[in-house]
Amino acid sequence: MNIIDEKQIHPNLRVPWKSKEDKFVPDFDKQFDESEIRKFELKVKNYELENPISEKIKEIPHIKLDLPEIDYIKSWDEVQTIDMNTYSQVNLRNYKETKEKGPLLHPHWYSKTLINYTPDSQACQGKQAKEEAAWAYPEYQPYASKIVDGVSRLNSEDMKFYETEVYSSVPTITKFIKKYICDTTYRMHIWKIKDNGYLNWHNHARLPWHNDVIVNDKAIVHLPLYTDFKVNMLVRKNGTIYGEHYSPGTAWVFNYIYDHAVDNPTDVFRCHVVFYVPLTDKKFTKLLERSI
Repeated sequence: MNIIDEKQIHPNLRVPWKSKEDKFVPDFDKQFDESEIRKFELKVKNYELENPISEKIKEIPHIKLDLPEIDYIKSWDEVQTIDMNTYSQVNLRNYKETKEKGPLLHPHWYSKTLINYTPDSQACQGKQAKEEAAWAYPEYQPYASKIVDGVSRLNSEDMKFYETEVYSSVPTITKFIKKYICDTTYRMHIWKIKDNGYLNWHNHARLPWHNDVIVNDKAIVHLPLYTDFKVNMLVRKNGTIYGEHYSPGTAWVFNYIYDHAVDNPTDVFRCHVVFYVPLTDKKFTKLLERSI
């Protein structure tokens, strides 16, 4: 893990994450409800008492998982059978904003979803994807659709998950995950970052919600398949940027509690498989304990 000089990264990543200088960084200013924040802080403490791994990993920017190397060449070959024209550019607006104003498509970030809130790999590719699924697809999200308008945000445990039409296209990847990493996954994507592109600073506590408190109840796992040694995964913690290159064949947990970003200053269209794992998954927590 390296300490990154801000001058070394993409110009649009050198400014604070809420900066209005970059039109692709939405402004998330909001009012804070102190009583709600206290409730969430209590939820965090209780969760960490029940799941100690949550507190252990939440301060670590990058965790390399102690695993055998995946056959990334075969995996990449499988990914390439999926038509790039069917990938979705990620939409930075939520469902209601998109209906009012149209989408705001990220210029560098493309997604093909292997496990989703519906069996359609192209559905729910915007901000607040859970809420979009609950509003737009109640037939696939019967519970979430009933509660969505009465809660501040939906959680992964409120959702149902479906293998999409492209899930069977990448058996090397899905078999490796089931054998070595976890028994349960939430959403799973193929994520590509365009050459000379970036993914803006953000963190998953701040996204569309009304406070900055979030329970660290899941992990974001990256399986890099096609990349360049100059591509950096970035985590900003207490003013310091911690950079790590995720090399093909390895597996990593990327910190989502702190501000994070991706910088791709190369001519390579970087490709990772990325998926969410609940910290209640026993196989996965054993792997984490072995890896930290």
